[in-house]
Amino acid sequence: MDVICQECGEANPQGEAFCSNCKAFLAWDSTTLIKAVREGGSPPGSTPPAATAARTASPQSTSGPSGPPLQPSPAGASAALGPTIAEPAPRPHDVASNPATSPMAGHGPALPTVGGETVPPTSKACPRCGQSNPRRVRFCTSCGYCFVRLAVPQSNEPSPAQAAAADRTARREYRRTLPAFYRWRRVGISVITVMALILAGVVTGGNPGRSFKDGWYWLTKQYVAVTPVVAAVDPTAVVQGSDPARLVDGTVKEFTMNWAPGSVAACGPAPGTSWMTLSITSTRIRRIVVYPGLDRENPKRAMQPLPKSIAISFDGGPCRLLGLSTSPGPVDIDIDSGEAVSQVRVGIAEAYPVGQDAEQAISITEIVLKKYPD
Repeated sequence: MDVICQECGEANPQGEAFCSNCKAFLAWDSTTLIKAVREGGSPPGSTPPAATAARTASPQSTSGPSGPPLQPSPAGASAALGPTIAEPAPRPHDVASNPATSPMAGHGPALPTVGGETVPPTSKACPRCGQSNPRRVRFCTSCGYCFVRLAVPQSNEPSPAQAAAADRTARREYRRTLPAFYRWRRVGISVITVMALILAGVVTGGNPGRSFKDGWYWLTKQYVAVTPVVAAVDPTAVVQGSDPARLVDGTVKEFTMNWAPGSVAACGPAPGTSWMTLSITSTRIRRIVVYPGLDRENPKRAMQPLPKSIAISFDGGPCRLLGLSTSPGPVDIDIDSGEAVSQVRVGIAEAYPVGQDAEQAISITEIVLKKYPD
């Protein structure tokens, strides 16, 4: 009796644990069905016609009623009188698993031949449990081992460079799909801004060419450092051993002043401190970069108060008060001197509150003056 798989309908020999076709567990089946005899056979339990004829014939007779004499049957011929089961048609994966028809035929052990034709093996052993299985099954009928090895697809994940290139291409394609107004909007705004700056330069009697350059540098945020710069500070406000030249030397060496203000200045250096005066060749300043406090790698940074606001003045003119964050920098301050100046003064107006154990000193690591390219 065959066990019919309730998942796919495949017939499996009695006693198998897994379906040979879909790998379903057969022990959960509550009923056992008898598979119908395929074409050319007799129903189970019925007497085969050949066997019936053999029993009705006389034991001494060696010939049939109207046929030639019956020849003695070879040993085991009685087994051939049983039901004849038609062999199922081969399925595609049977052909692929048949060594006789495989493209690799001839590269393994020689197969037995009958009448000049190769006879494929009818069973295969499971490499996991050793169970003998029919050649056509995909899973072991004892332990469920899969005989078919599927190729693992290789990852198609692009590299970072390929992803960036694909992203740029996608952005270009997206911009091409936009209406012309949106594609040229940024260009139009830039042109209008530059023309407005040129017109302002003409109206105010300035140089139109220079106004055009300044407008372009403003749009593209192009700056260069002003050099040389000489720093000077009132010696009475400087901590012993500190040098004002460290403010503009391009290193992480800080400049430190005494800090014990009793009040906050309206605009300018706090009481007890001093202006930091930076002298330069006559230049129009466009940006000031400040690195407040000690360098980020200095372990004493948290032991000092940090500058909260600074005052800036050009050539002794009006004072401008600007706030700072607690970041170690750089802090970019876009400020226009309006004209060429030869002196920039910077003062610490206020500091962030600190604990009682903080040092009575405050530092600036670096100050960089910037202008547009010449």
